[in-house]
Amino acid sequence: MFSKPQDSDGRKGADKAKPAGQRSGAFAEIVGAPAPTIISVDMRISGDMRTDGDVQIDGVVDGDVQSSTVSIGKTAEVNGEVVADKVRVWGRVNGRIRGKEISLMETAEVNGDIVHESLEINRGAFIDGIVKRSVKEETKPVKVDLVVGAKVGGTTEEKTAEAKAEAETGKDGAGKDATSKDGAPKSKDAAAVDAKKAGAGSGD
Repeated sequence: MFSKPQDSDGRKGADKAKPAGQRSGAFAEIVGAPAPTIISVDMRISGDMRTDGDVQIDGVVDGDVQSSTVSIGKTAEVNGEVVADKVRVWGRVNGRIRGKEISLMETAEVNGDIVHESLEINRGAFIDGIVKRSVKEETKPVKVDLVVGAKVGGTTEEKTAEAKAEAETGKDGAGKDATSKDGAPKSKDAAAVDAKKAGAGSGD
């Protein structure tokens, strides 16, 4: 019998006084969430569709569909690939479906592969394709064995070759011939004495 007065925009005074996030009823749902893109039953689209929002398809789409959430109704038909985070299918899809969460309802018909992280298949759903679970590849550390060494005076093979050459030529460590005046090889003691004399002469 009695009702609260309404303003010119049709909203009650209580709802008008509240912020947008606190309004009640259908008006709060309209204001709080963006409206989805709707392809009605009598509509046919030829071409690809890309959007960041939600898509509700009840008609026919000849092309790929890429969105955040895709709902394919009972009367819908998509002839192309469907890519979304969440995909719910009641109708027909002739193409591959890729998504994180995919739900096939009892009236769904999919003629194509399904790549998913989470898949729900209701009784009565039809699938003609390969179902694959997509797994994120973890980057594994590569083990590399490094052999670090200092090269001082050549490698071991080079030093061995030098030692053999010195033994064959009869040279001592200072690069002098380790032979006596008469051509006979000097003994180790004689070579050591010569080395000490050479060091004393250089000190003078």
